[in-house]
Amino acid sequence: MSADARQKVKTTQHAINCLIACGAILAAGCNPADQPAPWAAKADRVEGPARYTTNNGADWMALERGTILPEGSVVQTGLEGRPYVDLLLGDGAGKDRGGAKLPKADRDRVRLHEDTVLGIDQRTTMAAGTGFHVQTQLDLRKGHITGRVKQLEAGSLYEIRYAKGVAGLRAPEVLYEMSWGKRPGNDESSAGCVMSLLSGDAVFVQTATNPTPTVTVISAGSTFNGLTQNLAPLSEAARKEISATVKAMY
Repeated sequence: MSADARQKVKTTQHAINCLIACGAILAAGCNPADQPAPWAAKADRVEGPARYTTNNGADWMALERGTILPEGSVVQTGLEGRPYVDLLLGDGAGKDRGGAKLPKADRDRVRLHEDTVLGIDQRTTMAAGTGFHVQTQLDLRKGHITGRVKQLEAGSLYEIRYAKGVAGLRAPEVLYEMSWGKRPGNDESSAGCVMSLLSGDAVFVQTATNPTPTVTVISAGSTFNGLTQNLAPLSEAARKEISATVKAMY
């Protein structure tokens, strides 16, 4: 084979290799499975022992700061040493709102206090006109949480379920505290489900009390004890506690 012929073969082979490489790059870029999936939540702070599962408890893993949590995850905090976990709620499945483009200060947050188990059942974001409808469903299986909903637009949903009912949050911004079961250090009157609101309001539905569910509307500055059915003004100590916790989360 002449030198010119050999050079033509090399040139042709090089072109083929380039096409194959470009095709592989394009295919990888167009494959949705290779794109980062929108996350339901992320661990922003982890103080003390905490773990999580993504397969309903078949496997548990240590929770660390920055851990991405998909829908269906369950997070558990320890009991000793007043541990806590701050979760940053993401855009979840559906229409991504831009991920990190939405400032952290504008994202919903929830703190899991000690001895708490919280499921992240759903977190989806769907485009709606010029805005977004966000669907949030949390499952408080045990313990005590404090949260802030930054912007609950019309058409959006934010629910916190527990074993005997559900609380649906309303109003554009909500600062809340909710516990299920006896809180550490409290007397037996704290058993059952207790919800307190510093701002916003909620519809609290107890499904396991009677054949007909009991519905209670909780307004800003109120606390409701599902065990005693007592709806009362929020104490000054509780106001300060919720305010300080939310401030610490940001």
